[in-house]
Amino acid sequence: MGAVDFAGWARGLGAAGFTVGAREELELVIHAALAEDRPSLIDVRTDAEVLTADTRLVDFLET
Repeated sequence: MGAVDFAGWARGLGAAGFTVGAREELELVIHAALAEDRPSLIDVRTDAEVLTADTRLVDFLET
């Protein structure tokens, strides 16, 4: 199916939609979303290989 643009989908429904691709962007985007006078959605893009903050998928697959 590929990547879904959830922020674009939210905007299409009349909400504010934001996409975060880097940790440095998160605080600014949260402030922008809270400043909106309508529902807001923040789509935070993460690395699919990261299972937790300190564990990656490859750690489970290595033998």
